[in-house]
Amino acid sequence: MNALYPNLPLEYHFNYTGVPSNGTATITMRFRGATATLFPDRYGIATRTVNTIAPSQTLQLANPSTNGLILTLGSNDVYTIQACFTSTLTTNNYNLFSVYINGVFQPRQAPDQTPLYRILPTGCGAGYRSLSYDWSGAAPGTNVIQIIYTNQFYLSDTRSIAVVRDGDSDGDGMSDTAELMAGTDPFNPNSVLRITSLEDGNQLVVWDSVSNVNYQVLATTNFASPMVPISPVIPASGPSTFFYDNTPDAVSKFYRIQVVP
Repeated sequence: MNALYPNLPLEYHFNYTGVPSNGTATITMRFRGATATLFPDRYGIATRTVNTIAPSQTLQLANPSTNGLILTLGSNDVYTIQACFTSTLTTNNYNLFSVYINGVFQPRQAPDQTPLYRILPTGCGAGYRSLSYDWSGAAPGTNVIQIIYTNQFYLSDTRSIAVVRDGDSDGDGMSDTAELMAGTDPFNPNSVLRITSLEDGNQLVVWDSVSNVNYQVLATTNFASPMVPISPVIPASGPSTFFYDNTPDAVSKFYRIQVVP
């Protein structure tokens, strides 16, 4: 995510889909801080009312719905890509659509001429039709999906997602999904989120870190009690990052590092 306002510490982006062609929309966002795990009723609200002037004809990917989605897929799994488009674009002519995965065009028909693109009048709500394509053999890592409509004018929508295999490919104790979220390499056992040392009387907690990832330290003095945050959000400071615990326990204290937005 590229920062639109680099002078501010954090940003949150989202895609507003299904924008009405006229009228207004009220967008309300609730912000919860690090203390939300202890005080769930504490949050801030920001509200903005905007005018909506969406195109009368639209095309958008509904599945996957957002960028950055993490899909756990086996090598033989089939994932259905679905797009929604205004019913005025076409009725059943799937030749006007093109699906690309990582820049490679996906054929509209099988060798026996069976359609691989399916257009249905359902699945996307009133005034919309759906187009589906079954994606198989998804490769682990980042995958870019694009759908294009061309007929006198051009419409397109794109999603960048991540595919992981079920389980722990490199055997380092973290699942492939967790490693992708942490920014580590799910195929390298030496690339993993872990505490590397406790120093200065076990008060200095040091862990392996990844650039542009934010962390938070959790702790408990008894495994019968849940881990709770004891640090603010800590941006990575390089290959390793640390936090100094000013409230150590004289008997024992257990730490955990988590990735946060």
